[in-house]
Amino acid sequence: MSCEQDIDQSNVPAVVLNTFQSTFPDAQHIEWEKSGDIYEAEFDLQHVDYNAFIDASGNLILYKYDISINEIPQAVTNTIQADFAGYRIDDVDLVDKDGEKFYEIELENNTVDQVVVFSEDGVVTENVNTFEDK
Repeated sequence: MSCEQDIDQSNVPAVVLNTFQSTFPDAQHIEWEKSGDIYEAEFDLQHVDYNAFIDASGNLILYKYDISINEIPQAVTNTIQADFAGYRIDDVDLVDKDGEKFYEIELENNTVDQVVVFSEDGVVTENVNTFEDK
């Protein structure tokens, strides 16, 4: 997120904390950031890195977590091979937005690094904000 600032959990509104804790009761190593009215929790769950984005009203906007390259659906792999020839897959996150799954994939070649979001059926999706700015 842009203009994000680290905040202490004591500064996270109760409604945001309640949503987070009820959705991810087993989260560990939680760190909070805030950008505008969006709160981001970075945490571990069963040794996997997660990020959850919750608005100031306590609505879970989306969450995402690291997955391995082997977990990318074949349709997404096919699109990468066809449309991004010469790129390597550097990092993969599975994004869950209202129960719909997307794949946020960092692709790189010798000169360019880019993050591309794919639907489960391999379509490049540009209208899903995954809060990626790294």
